[in-house]
Amino acid sequence: MPKYNFECEKCGESTEFSWMLSEYDEQIKKAKCCHCNSKKIYRDYQSDDIRCSVKDVKTVGQLAEKNTRKNKGKINEEAAKKEEETNNQKPWYHSQGKASRKEINKMNAKQKRAYIMKGEL
Repeated sequence: MPKYNFECEKCGESTEFSWMLSEYDEQIKKAKCCHCNSKKIYRDYQSDDIRCSVKDVKTVGQLAEKNTRKNKGKINEEAAKKEEETNNQKPWYHSQGKASRKEINKMNAKQKRAYIMKGEL
């Protein structure tokens, strides 16, 4: 469980609380200084004992590689869009059939699938 450090505005003393992350929002409303019972306490982020970790990742480089693998399709899609824009190519749906962008947006999922596969409505 993480440990949160708070300082009291009234007496200046430090107080440490251990709460689960899920109960933090509820507990912070009830928190009081252990020395003078004042509710005027503020969190001292610099002395908190909170660490963040990502499963199976030890370095920033590993995290970047993991996110790249996870978002590969999105990255490829963005690269294709940029290439279309720079080469003044028509979008893929113009080469497939005769429907305009507005017509495609009006289609339901089944119609879009058929349009992509056959190139027609």
